Amino acid sequence: HGQRAVELAPDSANSWNTLAFAYLTARRFGDVAAAAERAMELRGHDLDVGDQVALAHALAELGEIDAARIWFERASPWFDGSVDQVLDVRLEPFVERTVELLGDTLVVPFERPLWRS
Repeated sequence: HGQRAVELAPDSANSWNTLAFAYLTARRFGDVAAAAERAMELRGHDLDVGDQVALAHALAELGEIDAARIWFERASPWFDGSVDQVLDVRLEPFVERTVELLGDTLVVPFERPLWRS
């Protein structure tokens, strides 16, 4: 579905975001980074937490922990220091996995357990 969204609306940040999450679900982490970065480029200064979470997750899975941590911490004001505060429930599993991957490298404290006990 993500590729089709980009084909139909190649200048839409939302289409690229959809593609990034399709790639994330398929574990195509290098492709996630490219799609999320394109979404952010199209958004300009109006960044979306989903783009940031997708990019952070992909970078963490690729072992690029420092870069992943930077993007995740940029997104963290949307969570207000707690993963329980993720506003879009579709992001929950991606946020949870990113927190697991980043672990003790996170400067922002996250309450545990996450949203699952």
